[in-house]
Amino acid sequence: MNFNYVRKRAARHFYPENCIQAIEKYIADNSPNNNTARRYFGAIVPHAGWIYSGGIAARTIRILADNIAPQSVIVLGADHAGVAQHSVLTIGDWETPLGNISINSELGNHIIDQSSDLIIDDIQPHTREHSIEVIAPMIKYFFPNISIVPIIVRPDISSIEVGKIIASSIDNEQNIIVIASTDLTHYGLSYGFSPAGHGKAGLSWMHDNDSKMIDVILTGTGNEILEEADRHRNACGAGAIAALKQIVGSTGRGNGRLIEYSTSYGNNDPTDFDLGVGYAGIVF
Repeated sequence: MNFNYVRKRAARHFYPENCIQAIEKYIADNSPNNNTARRYFGAIVPHAGWIYSGGIAARTIRILADNIAPQSVIVLGADHAGVAQHSVLTIGDWETPLGNISINSELGNHIIDQSSDLIIDDIQPHTREHSIEVIAPMIKYFFPNISIVPIIVRPDISSIEVGKIIASSIDNEQNIIVIASTDLTHYGLSYGFSPAGHGKAGLSWMHDNDSKMIDVILTGTGNEILEEADRHRNACGAGAIAALKQIVGSTGRGNGRLIEYSTSYGNNDPTDFDLGVGYAGIVF
C-alpha cells in the first residue's frame, strides 16, 4: 500500500489558484450568521464552481470554525460517476492550493472495519470526483491542521446504514465534524430537466423545488431525503445528505439551520431564465 499517495487536483477549473484571496473576499464584510450558544457538529455545503457557490460554502464552513476546533472532518461526497460501492480514501494526503491535507487513516479504516463490506477502501472513485475536491481548500483554510476522511456516498437506501456506521465509529470522538457535499436542483435543457419551461415560471418552480429539499433536510429523516430527491431531482448528493442526517439524529442533535440559499442564476432578469442550479448552506 502506497502511504505516500497524494490525491492530486482534478477539478482546477472549479476554483481559483489563489484560494485564500477568494475565500477572504467571500467572508469580508459579512458578519457570521452565528449562534454562539450552540455547538455545531456538521454542515451541508454546495460543490459547484466557486464563482457560483463558493460564497455559500465558505460562509457555512466558517460557522463551524467559529464554534469548534476539530481534529478531523469526515467529508461525505456526492457520487456523480455511479460508483459500485461507498468508497473511503484511507491513505496519503489530499492536495489543495493551500497545501496538502492529511488523510485520517486510522478513522477511515475503523469505519470500514465496522461496515461489513458495505464501505470499501478504494482510491479510484476519488481520483476524478469533484464534490470533495471543491470544498477541500476551504477546509484547509478554516482548519489548517485538520485531517480528513473522504467518503463517496451512493444515493441509495444503504446510505442510511453508512450514516449509522459512521455515527457508531465516532460516538466518543468529540473533535470530529462531518460535512456533506451536494448541490440542489439542476434545471434547464442542458440537464434534461425543465418541467415548468423557462422564464419566471421556470425560475419560480426551481426555487420551490429547492425549498422542498431544504425543508426535508432541516427537519426530516434520511429516508425522506432519499425519497424527495428521487421524486423531484433536487439533490445530486442525496446519499451524502441522508448519511449526515442519520449521524446527526444518532447524536441527539435537533433540526438543521439554513445559513444561505442561492442559485447559479443569481439576481439576473427572471424573464430570461433558462438554466440554473440551486445551492444551500446548512449547519447542524
